[in-house]
Amino acid sequence: MTLHKEELAIHNSPPHRNDVVNRLAKLLMLTKAGRLPLHILDKFKFDLGLPTNYITFLLSDYPDYFQICEYKNPSDGKETLFLELISWRNELAISEMEKRASFSDSVKLKKGLPLRFSMKLPNGFDLEKKVKNWVDTWQDLPYISPYENSFHLGPNSYQVEKWTVAVLHELL
Repeated sequence: MTLHKEELAIHNSPPHRNDVVNRLAKLLMLTKAGRLPLHILDKFKFDLGLPTNYITFLLSDYPDYFQICEYKNPSDGKETLFLELISWRNELAISEMEKRASFSDSVKLKKGLPLRFSMKLPNGFDLEKKVKNWVDTWQDLPYISPYENSFHLGPNSYQVEKWTVAVLHELL
């Protein structure tokens, strides 16, 4: 019972609640529509640090952040519950890559400038010159935040690939 009480105390603490709410808001901000099905979020409860009963326990305290919506699938008529972000949070729309770059003295991050992903290859693993040149060129492409709208990027462009890596990097 003591362990359960400790867990409840952590979940009830304001710093933890704010951290969880911010993580959940950032996740929803990464989606195109700003919403995810509840059954998908339920699979990531542990990873997000959500309490078991997060819908009643947590979300009800943040009505200015989230709402639960029901959407009907036009193809099969099935209704699904979604968690939707009510309003965009500019203060949260900064990726971990951008945060790290802003702490570095050598990099002054401005929108549209390159930001390189760190790559650590195993000892003895060398890229062919052609591949290394391609990776260097790709790394030198402008960084587009995963929170930015990417619809202007060509679907088969290297730039959209770099944006996709930024999204995955932010998720992990």
